[in-house]
Amino acid sequence: MRLIDNLRNRSDRGRPATTGHDRPASLPLRWADLSVDTCADHPTMLADIAARRFDGITVSGVYSAEECDHAIATMAQHTDEMTPATFGPMLGTPLAELGRNPDATDRSSYYDQADRARARQIEAFGFDPFERVAAALQPMAGELTVTTPTEDGRRYQSGNVRWMEPGRGGLKAHVGNEFALQGDWTTAHLREVTQIRDHYSWFVVLQPPEEGGALSVFDLLYESHRPADPTWGATGRNDADFDDLPARKVAPEAGTLVCFGGGWRWHRVDKIEGSRPRVTFGGFAGPSTDGTTINAWF
Repeated sequence: MRLIDNLRNRSDRGRPATTGHDRPASLPLRWADLSVDTCADHPTMLADIAARRFDGITVSGVYSAEECDHAIATMAQHTDEMTPATFGPMLGTPLAELGRNPDATDRSSYYDQADRARARQIEAFGFDPFERVAAALQPMAGELTVTTPTEDGRRYQSGNVRWMEPGRGGLKAHVGNEFALQGDWTTAHLREVTQIRDHYSWFVVLQPPEEGGALSVFDLLYESHRPADPTWGATGRNDADFDDLPARKVAPEAGTLVCFGGGWRWHRVDKIEGSRPRVTFGGFAGPSTDGTTINAWF
């Protein structure tokens, strides 16, 4: 049995049952606010999140404010290389985008753009930004190594940079398993080497918006809730049925890492207001199928 399944089976025992309305019984979210200097005090934290003993963490001080400002200004010079999205542009193309191209036959184009995006990120920060993320997560990973998977020597994209523009509605309520479990050829190799079901979601805030833009994490699990509008359209789903639900609001300052159970816990990015975009560097991560690493990808 896989590592994450072992963890989940131990943690599910004794958990409250769901109600008759397809919603989970009340579970207070468990969240830890840490700094890079205190991560080593929590060597089992990533296992605890995978086992649902914790829901998420924030880790301050991963980047300095000056490093964030410099990176944003530098990357903004390469708008011609960015991928458009409903909420704003991205520097780096998601692996899932390959499936939108009916003529694609392999993942070479994804790895090509991953190389370009990584080079731009290193240029902008003056270092590989994912190495800082890995260094923050590593003390909490137990005996597992935090890394990025490869296929025939080609490295996956560790994470991408998102500019979420004001007035575009944020990012609608979703849960990572909606997409991870679709399973087409684009993720065939990733699924061979990484347990993508019930994955972690992570991001570092590079620039918070003036108003709104908080990560709202709901007390709703993937298995226990179906949204009123289950489909996604050009502007995302209608997630008004989440508006009155209690949520933990996570809105950290620049340079802070957020990592939580985004694969199985419903969440969204609230509407962004004001004149300044919300900018983040982030992606996904999950244990390798051989139980030796935690693999990050986007």
